[in-house]
Amino acid sequence: MKKNLTLYSIILIIFLIIQRGSGLFTKLILAKSITPYEYGLITLIAISLPALFQIAICLNFSHILSHSKEGREYFGFTILFSLIIGLIISIIMFFSQDFFFNYLNVPENHKLLFYSVIIISMFSMGVVVDFQSLLTGLRLYSIPGLVVAMPSVARLIFVLIFFTINRFPFEIIITFFAISNALPLIYLFLSKKRKIYLSYIKSIKIPPRNMVAFGTALFIVGSYSTIGVALIKIVISHNLGIVWQAYFDVSMTLVSIVIFFIGTMNFLAVPEATNSDKDSLHHKSEFGEVSRLLFSFMIFLFIVMYFYSDFIAGIFFSEDYIIAADYCWILIIGYIFLYIQNYLVNLNISYTTNFRDYIWHIIIPLMLLPLFFYATQYMIILFSKTGFGNGFIGAYITYTLLAITLTSCSILYSNDLKYLNTFKYKSNKLILSFTITFGVLFVLNPPALIGIPASFMIFIPLLFISGYLEKDIFLDIIR
Repeated sequence: MKKNLTLYSIILIIFLIIQRGSGLFTKLILAKSITPYEYGLITLIAISLPALFQIAICLNFSHILSHSKEGREYFGFTILFSLIIGLIISIIMFFSQDFFFNYLNVPENHKLLFYSVIIISMFSMGVVVDFQSLLTGLRLYSIPGLVVAMPSVARLIFVLIFFTINRFPFEIIITFFAISNALPLIYLFLSKKRKIYLSYIKSIKIPPRNMVAFGTALFIVGSYSTIGVALIKIVISHNLGIVWQAYFDVSMTLVSIVIFFIGTMNFLAVPEATNSDKDSLHHKSEFGEVSRLLFSFMIFLFIVMYFYSDFIAGIFFSEDYIIAADYCWILIIGYIFLYIQNYLVNLNISYTTNFRDYIWHIIIPLMLLPLFFYATQYMIILFSKTGFGNGFIGAYITYTLLAITLTSCSILYSNDLKYLNTFKYKSNKLILSFTITFGVLFVLNPPALIGIPASFMIFIPLLFISGYLEKDIFLDIIR
């Protein structure tokens, strides 16, 4: 039976909305109930740093697993590799705790607690990502979405319990944030479908060179933004303090819905490309239509955040965090470029069989990644000297400039640019819909309660009326 990619896209988006929505409400409750300093510590120690270390213990092997034909053969080796690298990181970090936490301006009185939270979260997230990648390669699309949502939902329920009793013990909350990351593992080992995927753990097979190159290229593409954001947070925490890291985290939370769309496209691209005929993913295909649909929603979110980010931040967070809304639209510009870059590179990587074709997609991001650290430091100092407060805007400018740079270089060095036709196709109609919607809001300047729904009622119908989006794609779902 033919899989309906639009339906699977919507299922995944629903799970991502549950995940991000639960995370948003959890952060909302915490932001209104604890100090910005405590909020900053929780997001840095329990979320950002474990996510960075999780990338290190999974590396490119999780992306190898997403290959629909060969990936499953290397599952056992991937799990073993993740555990070994995780152990090495744990030992190194144990003996360098003082330097590590002092650099981040983290208080030493909770040093052992913070170390434990990072290690538990790192191992749990790493192994779960390995399972998610295997399930993606097996094209069991619904289970990874469910697994993604579980920790966020558990945290929300936990925080709501404390909200009802009006107590927010910092140590207990940050500990549960770590424990919640292990819940998906429990589900995966108890699931009725566990025989389908656990059987692959027995084979310890090292991936060949072409699969390593394939996985490395996808790893760099998929991790570029996550690593970059984590490095920026480290710089902000060191240069400006934990509170300003909290503000940046709120900004990322406010624009995190765009990650739904990038994540959904990335989620579908590799397994579909490696399992399909090369001509089946042209710009008029269902995958091309789904990709344009997701891309158009990113454009819509830019409009909303450009005009109403202050209002949205005020609704979801307290006035203490309103400064986090000022530069959200800058981040969305960066994400729009990354969407195009991810789409182009994912398909190029999935179809090529030439080892050399992977090289540029590996080298360019690796050269740019250190700039997230050094350029952020430079930009913060530069903007602070030119009258932009303490230079906080420099972090946002750095992220977007490096996203644009990576996209430009990827286009320049891609071996096949025909996949960009997906975005060129009917692009004039998307531009027209954007211009009309943006122009109406700019001229009339309606309040947020009117402007947000009005922008939706103008932009979305224009996409269908102009023919940028096809009505049939939604009729297929209903049928």
